[in-house]
Amino acid sequence: MLALMRRHELFFRMFRVPVEAAAVFAAFYAGREIRLVTDLIPGVQLPIQRITESQLFFFAASGAVLYVAVSFLRGSYRIAYDDAWGIEEFFKTVSVSFSWFLYFLALSYLSTGYLTNAEIPRLIIFFALAISVVGVSMIRWGFSSLRSSLLSGGCFPARRVLVLSGGGESDVLSEIRSNPSYEIVGLANPNGKGRGYFWGKEAVLKGCRNREFEEIVSLDSDFTKSDLHDIFEIARTYGVAYRYADRFLLSESRRTKVTFVSGVPVVEVVSIGLGPWGRILKRVFDVVAAAFLILTLSPLLLTVAFVVWVSDFHAPVYRSVRVGRLGKTFSMFKFRSMRPDADELKAKLLQKNERPDGPLFKIENDPRITPVGRFIRRFDIDELPQLFNVLIGDMSLVGPRPHLPEEVGKYLESQKRVLTLKPGITGMAQVNGRHRNSFDDEVRFDVFYIENWSIVLDLKILFKTVAVVFSK
Repeated sequence: MLALMRRHELFFRMFRVPVEAAAVFAAFYAGREIRLVTDLIPGVQLPIQRITESQLFFFAASGAVLYVAVSFLRGSYRIAYDDAWGIEEFFKTVSVSFSWFLYFLALSYLSTGYLTNAEIPRLIIFFALAISVVGVSMIRWGFSSLRSSLLSGGCFPARRVLVLSGGGESDVLSEIRSNPSYEIVGLANPNGKGRGYFWGKEAVLKGCRNREFEEIVSLDSDFTKSDLHDIFEIARTYGVAYRYADRFLLSESRRTKVTFVSGVPVVEVVSIGLGPWGRILKRVFDVVAAAFLILTLSPLLLTVAFVVWVSDFHAPVYRSVRVGRLGKTFSMFKFRSMRPDADELKAKLLQKNERPDGPLFKIENDPRITPVGRFIRRFDIDELPQLFNVLIGDMSLVGPRPHLPEEVGKYLESQKRVLTLKPGITGMAQVNGRHRNSFDDEVRFDVFYIENWSIVLDLKILFKTVAVVFSK
């Protein structure tokens, strides 16, 4: 079964290579045909530079080979059992394609007069890039979907896993159980009796020798360090993969990296995923996106402001003092959805708070909300003025939820980690459970975001926010 699993994994990866190369090759011909019809520049018609069939074949073949080479170098063809297509894979495909594009431009023009005397029209390369991104993405999504369907249908064997566990259903164990790529053949512990358990080190060693499983995942087992070392050595000897999850890291952090101190591997817990360059990238993205959204949504913003104003002839925009990064307070803008005396009425409603689990104040049918406010809240339209907070620099498009000073004053010290990043218009908690989350759940979501920030994660949250709003 081990050989069959490896054959099907190798097949999926190896067959992808010629299919993607063919897609890139075809993209050059499609780009040539598009270029003969249009240059896609409104009001301008650039002169068409002709290229012979043999010359186009040379550039298309060279481009396809180079694309495969860049993909290999960037790890796109790595052999991995748990291989699912998602937005991270899409952006990795885009990144690989742009790298290929730059390499191809450099090599094609530097080689003019040596490998060939012809030049390929630049617009054909641009069109080939766009077509390749779409084509390769569809191919990779198709292969991933086909493989998942075949695994779920039992056409291919799942990877047999032995879990070293002290008992109990941990998050990691639940994830393994729910993944069709894996089959848990047993749990292992030093002593005891029970069905489905490999009791003792000797039973685990025997299972390694007999190839009863292909991978060992060590969780919170009660094996001694000596036993674990012996299991690890035997696993390596018989080609059984060995992975482990540290008990502390499971409870405290999801992002780590391995560094070396005098040749000794050391696991470093990453407290914040946003480095200096990440801050620059995030800020540039925030400014560009916020400015674009303000310009695009300006008719809606003006309309809502007018409707809120005529409903009771009070200011349509409400300024709420919130706590931002590192405890700095700022004025957060919102379309006013409550009565003008809402802050005064809050003191009388504190006993009706439906969020007793933390410092937040929430009433499902808050009597302070106006009819217009109820509508704009339903579709999160009241949050749109915060785009100006993003331009000013007090907020980000994505980040932890901004809270009131009196709420932050009730935070535990550990909960103040959410203040290490700028607050966001949307965030992990808003697209995962939203108001159903307890305050502790909300903090966990925000801490996960802080530790695992990436521009791809920001885009995922933004896309999911749009989906949540439209689902209403």
